[in-house]
Amino acid sequence: MVTAAQLARLDAKLDSLAAAIEVDERLRVAVFRDETREFALARHRELRPDHAGRLVPWEYRSEKRCHMGEPFAVHSDAEIRAVIERIEAKGRGKTVGERMLPRTGGKPTSGLDH
Repeated sequence: MVTAAQLARLDAKLDSLAAAIEVDERLRVAVFRDETREFALARHRELRPDHAGRLVPWEYRSEKRCHMGEPFAVHSDAEIRAVIERIEAKGRGKTVGERMLPRTGGKPTSGLDH
């Protein structure tokens, strides 16, 4: 006969096992062209130590790793969007023309006005 305490322990153990094998769909280890999975995993763990111990699926990319593409490979869409929103809130992220308009009183200028 199984006691209620044993069932509770078994239930807790099953929950912890299910959480351990659960894969976060937002997270991926990007394997860029000409890289091994081992190198990609080591680089991902270096950039995102908070992902340690998680099961993360592999994503193969046809381009080579570069300093511009790497942040997009290790951060989720929500994290990237938050960074873009912070940049836009500070007034950066606007085009040169958009940044010039406030200085001219909102009127476009040809650049020849003195």
